[in-house]
Formats: sequence, structure tokens, C-alpha cells
Amino acid sequence: MPQVVTVTSNLWDLPAPFGRTVFYDHKHGYFYVFYPRRDDRYLVYRSSRDGVNWSAEEIASHTNLGNAEISVLFDGTYVLVAYYGSDHHTYVRKGTVNADGTITWGDPAEILTRGSALAYALCKTANYYYLALRGIYIKLGTYEIYVYKSSDGVTWSEIFSYDTGQGYAPGISIAPHPSLTDGVVLVWARYGLTYLEYCVYDGASWGDIGTFGSRVADKYLTMFNLVTVDGKTHIAYPPSNEGGPLRWQYFTGSWSSATEIDPDTCKNPSLTATSEKLHLVYNVGSDVRHRTMDYDTLTWSDYEVIASGENNPFDIQAPSEATAYMPVAWRAGTSSPYDLRFTYISLIISITKTLTETLYLSDQLSYLLHVTKTLSELIKVSDQLSYLVYVTKTLTDAIKVSDQLSYLIHVAKTLTETLPVSDQLSLQIKMYLSETIKSLDQLLYRVHVTRSLTDAIKVSDKLSYLVAVTKVLSDLIKVKDKWSTSVKSTLSEIIEISEVFEKIRSFIKLRYVTDFVDVFLARDHNEHVLLWKEQVEICKLWKEKVPEISFKVGELEGIVSLMRYVKDGEEYTDEDHNLFVSAWRKMLEILEKIASDLPEYSELASIVNEMEEIGAGVFYHDVFHNLFAEAWLLLDRINRKLEQRLNVSR
Repeated sequence: MPQVVTVTSNLWDLPAPFGRTVFYDHKHGYFYVFYPRRDDRYLVYRSSRDGVNWSAEEIASHTNLGNAEISVLFDGTYVLVAYYGSDHHTYVRKGTVNADGTITWGDPAEILTRGSALAYALCKTANYYYLALRGIYIKLGTYEIYVYKSSDGVTWSEIFSYDTGQGYAPGISIAPHPSLTDGVVLVWARYGLTYLEYCVYDGASWGDIGTFGSRVADKYLTMFNLVTVDGKTHIAYPPSNEGGPLRWQYFTGSWSSATEIDPDTCKNPSLTATSEKLHLVYNVGSDVRHRTMDYDTLTWSDYEVIASGENNPFDIQAPSEATAYMPVAWRAGTSSPYDLRFTYISLIISITKTLTETLYLSDQLSYLLHVTKTLSELIKVSDQLSYLVYVTKTLTDAIKVSDQLSYLIHVAKTLTETLPVSDQLSLQIKMYLSETIKSLDQLLYRVHVTRSLTDAIKVSDKLSYLVAVTKVLSDLIKVKDKWSTSVKSTLSEIIEISEVFEKIRSFIKLRYVTDFVDVFLARDHNEHVLLWKEQVEICKLWKEKVPEISFKVGELEGIVSLMRYVKDGEEYTDEDHNLFVSAWRKMLEILEKIASDLPEYSELASIVNEMEEIGAGVFYHDVFHNLFAEAWLLLDRINRKLEQRLNVSR
């Protein structure tokens, strides 16, 4: 069960789950929580590197609040907060998230100049921000629902209004449309109805109001939010705020039938989309539960308890999207001031599935093997596709590996031509010769091996190596009866580990480049990714000796997991570069704990401090890449010294 901490005991209140008052900035490695203080009713935020130790409070609103119904949206660069001021006006304020865990705020935008008892929900499409709000007393005793639209988060225009005809505040939520680029789906739950209502905006106009689902009439229902992922807009909700069986539906142009997820008395559900699965957190009594849904099968997992024995948990908050870590917060207590409780769920997955027995391939394929996601029973590959697969499973009959061991095969270059597949699975492989390998002109391939291979390469079970195969190979490697692989090079003899281990240190080095002379190639980027994946494995050995760096190593692994390989001719983006910068900054934080006394550390720190994040469209100067190359030379020396200091080896 993850650690749960109290961020503050001066909480005025939290909004319903559609407020989404928490997020994780994976670029800079900070958790954020927003909440209204009880003593002066200002909207404040705190940030944290580890989810345990939090910064001092910083004020986010320009005035104190008229209620606690706030909403927060983080789009990866900017954060928007919507709030109701004590002057009875509605405001949206936009800020830029900084690398040090602070936020630089712009001026607040005044949306409405009248109103009472407001609630807000924010979302973002490809090109627009949307704000849904309810609670304006336009007509005596009735609530209205409004939607506003903005291209920049600063200037807003009204695009929707609806008089609910009731004096009971409805729950609301808004999310991007699952198929229309700048469309949205708006959902609300009116007090007297036995169903929910919705309306679709296609980017230009609104459709008719429709209905779906089933709920208890004459009861409030504000415990829900929406999330759009994988071509579907999802909602989970109980029958009323009094709780009950948890239901889930999704929208693809029409609503699916309802599926009961949990039969217990469930409250405060909040949905979060990740690249791997849909996540759901909610509470049953004093327990906070967590489930996931598989996008392919649309099936829900059993629940796990992520917090137990909580004091009346309520208004559970989670972001609409999450990368690396998913923050979760809730209100605890029975009266204001409340406690604000916090925990997080790690989304980092090194290996999620194993390959069973054989990879089934259709004829006439080319591959690049590299998979960090779940591999089910077979890999379905369309014709002429390229893959790179991380394999973490004993290959039966092909390579004898102990059941308790695994190995990682990293084929770093594209396999060209086709793969004629027979019962013996013979692969015609044409490999790529890196300019950094000064060896015979025939080449070769590189393999990441983390466990013992029998016969061909003698590797101690306690070591793992990156093996550079630089020998001229004979015609064929016959591996038992299952695989026969025809390659440009085959192992001609056993490579002594001592020889290979020394070669590996100089096997991959980033080349230096010159503006207007050298062309930045795919291999320049891909070799950098390879180095980071290897460095993560080294850091994992360090944390076994120095547990206090475990969280930061996990953060580094999360950053590296986002790095991608590119093909020749594929565009290299600012996000690719900025991930490298984030990784170097995180690496420096790790080394500060265990290597700050080394002379190379101060040199490396100086280089990393020169590294800059870039924006889209910026000319990629040689200095950006050459700083990385220089940093790796220093880190290699640090790795060697720490290997001796910590008594670890790769």
C-alpha cells in the first residue's frame, strides 16, 4: 500500500471530483496540490518531489474565495485554475509551471460578474480550453449551466447556456469529444431525474440534449467526472451522493449500456487516463480503492486498497491524464478545517508481460524489436512494419535461461527486407553498422544481455552486460531446434567476458557535431536513448546499496520510459530533446547524494546547468547535442568510480 500523508490540516473544503485539483509534472518531476485555506480562504498550492515532503504554500488566486468549488487543469506546460471570488465574480487564471516547482501566474480573467454557489470543470482539446460552470441564479430559484471557450486560456467567450429550471445544484463535467478534434461532451445530473443528461459540441455548434444512464431521482449527484481516451469518453458514477453500486459507461457517438464495477456502497469516483490503462479511484467507507480497465478488452481489474482507515474520506481528486505517477488526494474529517490527504500510484512499467514460447509472425515482415507495453499471446504485425521489442522472458529451447532469470535483448537497428517465417523461424537479418564501432567491415549487432546465456557467451549470473559483437561470423547460428538465424555475422568463438566488458565502456559514444557541416541523424538520437536505458539499469544497482535514492531513480526511470526511438527521416522534436535535459537534471540529483565529492561531479553539474530546454521550431544547434556528448564522457568516469565505491558491477 502506498504511503499516505497529510498535506495540510487547514483545508476549507474540496470540490467534487470534477475539480481535479492535483497533477504530476513529469517534465520537472513535481507533484502539485491545490486547495482553499480555511483561515483566509485563499486558493493556494504546494509542490513536492516525492509526494511526502511538501513546499510552503504559494497563493494561486488574486483574491480570497467565495466558496471552495475550484477546478484545475494542467496541459503539460500551463496550469489553469477556475475559482469563485469573494466579490461573487468568476475568474480563470493561467500560470506557467517552472522547473523549481513554482508557478508564474498571469493576470486573472474575469468570466462572470454575478452569481452564487458556482462549480467548475475544465478541459482542453487540441486547440481550445473549455470551462463548464453551474450555479448562476439568472432566474429566481433556478440554476443555469454555462460553457466558455478560449484559444489561449486568457480570453474567453460564452458558447452555451441552459436553464435547468431547478433550485437544486446539478453535478457537471466536460471532456474532449472522442472523435471530433475540437469538440466536447458536456454531462450534467439534475436533482429530480432518474437519468443523466448530455450535450455534444462539434467545434462549431451544439447538438440536441440527450439522456443516458440510471440514477436515483430527488437526490444530488455530483460525484462523477469524465475522461476521454482511446476513442471513448468514459464516466463512472454512483446512483446518488449517498453512494451505491458503481456504474461505468462510455460514449462513442452514443452511450454504451451501464456496467456495474463494484456492488458496494461507493462514493467519489474519479477517472484518470494513462497510456496503459484507464484508472479509477473511489472510496467505500474508510477505504480508498483503485481499479484499472484494459483498453482492448474493456474489462476492469479487481480493486486494491490504496488507503485504509481514513476518517470520512470525501471529494477524491485525481487528474484527467497522468504520466509516470498518478496523484490522488481527498478531504478527511467531519468538519472544517479538514485534513488534505495525499498519495500517488506509480505508473512506471519496466516489463508488463512475458513472451510465451514463440513470436508468431506473418510472412513478409520487417521488424525493429522494442516493446515496453504488454505483450499478449502473440504480436500481431501488419505487413512491412518495423518494431523494436524488449523481451523479458525465458525463450524455451532457443536459449536456455534459468526460470528465475530473464534477459533483455535490445536490437538497436532496423531489420530490413523481409522475414520469411517457417516452422524453424529462420530470420534473414541485415544489421546496421554504427560508425562508432571501429572493427571489420562486416558487421554486427548489439545485444543487451542481463542474464546468463549458455554455451555461446559465458556470463556470470550476478552480472549483466552490453555485448558488442564485433567478430566476422560464419554462415549460421543454430540454436537448438526452434530457431535458425541467418545473419551477416555469426559468433565464431566464445567471447571472453573480461574482454567484452572493457569494450562496452567505449562501445557507444555520442559523436560531436558542427552546425552547417554535420546532419543530425536518427542514430545520434537513438544512441542517446540506448545510453539512458543502460544508465537506468546501473542506477537500479546503486539504489540497492543506497536506498535513499530509490525514489529519484524511479523518477529517472519514468522520464526514460517516455523516450522513443526514431527512424531515418523521422522528425526529431523539442519534446525528445527536453526529455534528455530532464533526465540529466534528474541524474545530477541522484549523483548529488552519492558522488558529490568526486571532481567529475562538479564538472558534470556545470555542463548540465548549461543544458537548455527548447521550444518547437527552434534551430537545433550543435551545442545542444555536444553538451550531451560531453556529459556522457564524464558520467562514464563517474560510473566507473561508483562501481568500485559501492561494490557493484554491470
